[in-house]
Formats: sequence, C-alpha cells, structure tokens
Amino acid sequence: MVARVPIMFAVTLWSHISFPSLQAHATATAVEGERSPNKEAANTQLAIFEWKRGDSIRQYISQPMRPALIKNSPVNGWRSAKWTPTTLSGMLGKAKIPVKNSTGNVFHMGCCALHRVELREAIERCEAGSEEEYIYFSGPLSHFGKVWAGREINLDMFNMKEVPIDAAKEAGDVILKAHLWIGSKGVVTPTHFDEMHNFFVQIYGSKTFTLLPPSAWARLQLYPKFHHQHRNVIADLEDEKTFKSLFSDPSSGMMTVTLSAGDLLYVPPLWFHRVETISKTSISANIWSASKTVHGANKAWLESFPVDVDWGFVETIRVISEFLRQLIKAILPKERILSYVTELKQARYESLYRFGENITTACPFEIYEESHEIKEHNKYLEQVESEAPSFLSQTDIKKTAYEMWCNPSEKTTKKAAEYVPNVKRHFDGLDQGMAEIYLGNYIEDLASQIVGFEEIVKYLESCISRPLSEK
Repeated sequence: MVARVPIMFAVTLWSHISFPSLQAHATATAVEGERSPNKEAANTQLAIFEWKRGDSIRQYISQPMRPALIKNSPVNGWRSAKWTPTTLSGMLGKAKIPVKNSTGNVFHMGCCALHRVELREAIERCEAGSEEEYIYFSGPLSHFGKVWAGREINLDMFNMKEVPIDAAKEAGDVILKAHLWIGSKGVVTPTHFDEMHNFFVQIYGSKTFTLLPPSAWARLQLYPKFHHQHRNVIADLEDEKTFKSLFSDPSSGMMTVTLSAGDLLYVPPLWFHRVETISKTSISANIWSASKTVHGANKAWLESFPVDVDWGFVETIRVISEFLRQLIKAILPKERILSYVTELKQARYESLYRFGENITTACPFEIYEESHEIKEHNKYLEQVESEAPSFLSQTDIKKTAYEMWCNPSEKTTKKAAEYVPNVKRHFDGLDQGMAEIYLGNYIEDLASQIVGFEEIVKYLESCISRPLSEK
C-alpha cells in the first residue's frame, strides 16, 4: 500500500512512516522581561502597556501568551506613521495591486475574484464610502519593493529570532513576513487564527479586533485541517444571535479592542481574531515572526508511528487506532478525554454536513471556485489523492466492515505504546487549547490516511470514541 504524503515533506513508505503536517504549531515563548499594565487595563482582560525607552518587543510577550495593546511604541516614529490616503497615493499611486471588491462586507478566504487596479484608485473607492461596494486589499509589503518597505517600516524590531535560519529553511518555515492592509468602512476579516507571532500596527483610521483564546475552538467550530477554510471557523459570528449565544458567558475569554493610529497590538499564535474596519478608510501593517515553539511542535509530524512493512490493513488500523487512543490519553487530562473526542467529531466535522456531504468542500457561504486560494487547495487535494490514496481504498474491504478491526490486539497495544512518548513530547508545554487543536489535526491526518476524508466521522466514533468509553 502507498502512504499519504503531505507535499512539503518526504517520507518513507510503510516501514516506520514519518507523517508530517502542512501546518505549523504554536505555544508560549520565553519572556526576557516583564512590564506592568497601566491603570487603563485594570478593568479589562486585555493587557495595555506603555512602551518604555530602551525596551524590546519581547518584554511585552507574557507566559502563557496573551494579547497585548502597546501604546507609544517606536512605530510612531516610523516614516509609515505619516501615511494617509493622500500620502500613500502620492508614493505608490500607480502601483497595481490585487483588490477584492464585493457588495458584502465579509471577506472569507476564496470569496471573490481579484482585480488589479492602481493603489490610488483603490483608496479613492474606499474614501468614496459607498455602501454598495466594499474594498479589501491584503498583500506583502515586498510587493512594493524591499528597499521601500525597509525604509518605511522597521521589520527587524519584530524579529523574535527564535528559529535559526538554517532550521527554518530545512522545515520550509518563514522567519519574518509583513503585509499591508487597506480596507473600506465595514470590511470584516472573519474569525481565524495565525500560526506565528502577529504584531499588528494601525497606521491610519481605526479597526476593531475581537479576540478569543485557542480553547474556544469547539464553540467556534474550527474547520477541518484539510478544508479550504482551515484556520477559520464554521460558526457564523456575523449573526448577532449566534454570537451572543456563544460568548455571553464571561468565561469565554473574549476580548474586544479598537485600534487607533499609532497603536500596536500583539496577537499570539492560535488566538482567534475577527477584524472590522471602523473608519472610512483603514491602512494597517502587520509583521509575523516565527516562533520556536511553533517550529518545535511541528516536529511531532516528523516522528515515526507504529506500522510494520509486512502488516496488512487489519493490523494497521488496529495499531494506528490504539496509538491514537493512547496519545489522546497521554496528552489530555483524564476528565477531558471523552468530551474532547465528542467535540472534535461534532464541531469540526458533523457541523459541516448541513452544508454538503463532502467535508473538504462543504461551506456555509458561496465561494468563488476560480479564486487563487480555492484552486491551490483543490490542486493539493487532487495530488494527495492521486499519489497516496487512503489505505482503505487500496483494499477490497467494504467501508461498512472496517470498524470491526478497531479494537487492539496484545501485539498492537504493545507496539503503539512504544511510539506514543516520542510524539507526545512535542505537545508538552502547549496550553490545553493549543494542544487540542493540534491533536485534532494530527488525528485527522492519520485517520484520513487510513480510511479517507469521507470516513473520518465514522472512524472517530467506531475506532476512537467507542473503545475509549468502553475502557
């Protein structure tokens, strides 16, 4: 049989297969200094800091990581701090940029076609303030030239230097990247998370961020890993009733902050955030910096898992299922195990079935099939299915019959136990919300390799949830 191989990594087949991930993973970073929030933060969950002369950005990142609003930081002295719609048009007005425009204000991934227009025109359309057209641009600062970008914004200030350059190149990671954002009033970037340190600088106008911790993944109904909306959420937070039902409880950890020109917001890896433009036109920049714990946790996917080269499908599904059950028990608190598997099945998969039968494409909103994001995702899935179909599809076993082999044998139980510690150590140090997100991704990767995407819900019920509840 041929093993499913994510494209970014090379692995050996069957014999001690390494199963890597396309997604990075994240947790807390080391703190080199501490700062106390000012009085404004006393009655809010969001920490608010006043930058002190000589400080380093690292001093404002707490352990465990929490969002922070930083006032009076050096960004106010950048040349970009003087940007306005007029000055930016004067500098870059003739530069052609890929803009999304829509009659709707929520710009989901793959929502719309891209139109190349001059930056000056995009800003003029934002300033016109039409309620019949929303304008959205997001693109790398380097699009306008590295020399210009380096002169206007001090990227090095946000380089955490946590991941060695050679190690990052080997893993296909990016050390530092920056984006420019331009949007008209009402434009919404829907709730999602990123997997790097995110430093967001509001340059002109204002934006409101709604922030939620990684532990909110289940109530937000995080999309499956292999879905084109991965890192985004299924729950419709634009619906006021839905929003209130999910987050009326103060224990949800939700934070809201409106940024004005000169504000610097730190959003930790895996923190969900929704962003809305409040002013007529907003100009922002953000810098992502690689995290050593993101880089380190990704190595869980490079560990071998327990499969012998001479095993057939029956022994393979037995040992992998037992391996996943043992891994869940090793990573999560005992009282969380059964509820976690139930929530994983319901939130990330079953909640999609009301929008379609295929969980890799089902979506509650209309997508533009010709968008770059959707085309690239579909190409990836086609390549995976072509080069490495699921093990189940390579046998003559009926799909309705495989669950009878989910329970372990003495041999597979012992074999599985040998491999759990090597994978589990990469989850150590992650807070529980982060660990649950990545554990779900890991389970999805292995389950889809064994039985295929379309069988994941049934597999979770038959091979993970039911055996765990019987023990």
